[in-house]
Amino acid sequence: MAPRDEDVRWNFGDSVDGNKHRIKCKFCNKIINRGITRLKQHLAQVKRDMMSLLMKYKD
Repeated sequence: MAPRDEDVRWNFGDSVDGNKHRIKCKFCNKIINRGITRLKQHLAQVKRDMMSLLMKYKD
């Protein structure tokens, strides 16, 4: 596993008060608890929501 500074997942969130288990999403500023894995789940949901929204306006 890549060191924290090199891990691409940290491009999408920042740790809150240096706590790697509390991460603030850079897109919506939501505070995610339980670490980077939860942030990835949050981002996946955001992607699904955005794709759904875009598909509505595609036609």
